[in-house]
Amino acid sequence: MFSVYGASGRLFRGTLEQLRQVAPVHSVDRTRAIEPVWRDGGDMAPDTIATRPADPGQPGDMRHREALAAYASRPVPVGQRWGRMPVGDIMVHEVLTLRDTDPVSRAWRQLDQRQFGQAPVVNTAGVLVGMVTLARLAMLYTSSQFEERALARTSIAAQPLALCMLTPVPSVAAEADLRRVAGLLLESALPGLAVVDEDGRVTGFVSRSDILRVVLDDTSIDQWG
Repeated sequence: MFSVYGASGRLFRGTLEQLRQVAPVHSVDRTRAIEPVWRDGGDMAPDTIATRPADPGQPGDMRHREALAAYASRPVPVGQRWGRMPVGDIMVHEVLTLRDTDPVSRAWRQLDQRQFGQAPVVNTAGVLVGMVTLARLAMLYTSSQFEERALARTSIAAQPLALCMLTPVPSVAAEADLRRVAGLLLESALPGLAVVDEDGRVTGFVSRSDILRVVLDDTSIDQWG
């Protein structure tokens, strides 16, 4: 089961196939640049640097989605037992979560100290509302657009994560199988997904590296040619 969470709460819950069909989340499950967004993406900052996602109506994009859907629906071949494994078996349980009210400076320190590239962002109730990445924070400090607006580095450091986190973001339940999670990570270009419970509280995190590690352990060396 997959969900999409934003600043206002859960926006979607269903299967991966249903997620791909939901128009409001096309910009989430397609490759794009990470940019600051407000109120679940409704009002972006006027000077935001953004890369528009591919138009889901374009033939090339439809072929891409159809191919991914066909791959996800195929039986899991022998030697790919990892595809049947639930996320809960490999997810990291000790997750660094940041509050949407935390300043950018705290997020930077926490990610840097723990050598993490990303972290889920939660609200005061502990419910997932977005994700922040070290790459995005680095962009904030070096962006010429912020310099043009005469915002000092100290001012940027004091900004709350709510203004620069990636939101809305997809998430996954612990019982989801890894093969579908791998498909969503491929489509979204996200480094990982937060694992949430029924109430949207973060219980774990699964990254691309976690999945690759399981694939290597599960597949014999001769299958790599």
